[in-house]
Amino acid sequence: MKNKNTINNNLIVTLPNGCASNKTVHLSSSPVKKEREKTSQDLNISNSQQTGSQTNDEHSLQNSQKKKKRKGSKKKHDGASNWMNLCKTLSIVPSIKATVQKRPVEESTESPDPKKMKSDVWFDNVDNILLDTEKTDIDKTTKKDKLDPLVKPDSFKGLTNCVAMDCEMVGVGPSGNESILARVSIVNHFGVCLYDKFVLPREEVTDYRTFVSGVTAENLATGEEFVKVQKEVSDIIHGRILVGHAIHNDLRALFLTHPQRMIRDTSLYKPFRELFSGRLPSLKKLTAKVLGVSVQEGQHSSIQDAQATMRLYTMHRQKWEKEFKQKIRLKKKKRKNKNLK
Repeated sequence: MKNKNTINNNLIVTLPNGCASNKTVHLSSSPVKKEREKTSQDLNISNSQQTGSQTNDEHSLQNSQKKKKRKGSKKKHDGASNWMNLCKTLSIVPSIKATVQKRPVEESTESPDPKKMKSDVWFDNVDNILLDTEKTDIDKTTKKDKLDPLVKPDSFKGLTNCVAMDCEMVGVGPSGNESILARVSIVNHFGVCLYDKFVLPREEVTDYRTFVSGVTAENLATGEEFVKVQKEVSDIIHGRILVGHAIHNDLRALFLTHPQRMIRDTSLYKPFRELFSGRLPSLKKLTAKVLGVSVQEGQHSSIQDAQATMRLYTMHRQKWEKEFKQKIRLKKKKRKNKNLK
């Protein structure tokens, strides 16, 4: 039999006895092919090693980045847990950068005024002894001096159920002994002046009594008509308790009357008269003794006199009204007893 060469790299080896065996031996066709296979295997091994090292490096980088993120989140975003959870769900890396914008400093071209700077300066944590407090002390003393002991501060300034009235007179007639109305002043329950007007004289004034009354010819020249003043005063005192010192003289000068039960006369109040051995006290002495306030020093003021009488009344109002009610009850009982007889 003839030797045959197989195409698929299979060779039939001839034996020495001349017999051919059907056993096939797989051999490479050439040594070049073997070398190529070896080089390809080596390249595959090296590529696999490189890819493995790359994956390991990527894993290590990712782990280090996660650790850094965790550390940064603990330091910076401990309080923003909701924000961090939202970032995780959206796979967003939170980044907070505070940008502070500085305002441009405006350089003033105007020269500072020393007077303005002095008022605008404020001192913190400085001893009061080192500060200039002379001005404030003066202001406090002037305020105390301005306070009137006969007027309640920050009180109601309108009409009250109780009013006090005082009038000033001038002299008419040949000798100036007769008196006519020159000025009327009315204050409310708290001593606040409600009404103060000069009255035009209806007769020729022969004695202005300026050293006592404080009224001058100029005051009366700018006064108002008697009828108008009379009407205005009557409207004010109507239905109200009227307080005054010897108030009957003032009502007589106004040609007015007032119910006796609505009059409180400080000159007739028994406890006040007892302080002067039952005699009728003057308003000047009464206020000095009871209130410790001096009035009618030099020229009189009808406003101040009305305020003094009101203060005397309000100091003893409860006791005064209680005694007054008892007197009214006794009078009613006497009347009933007379009617029964």
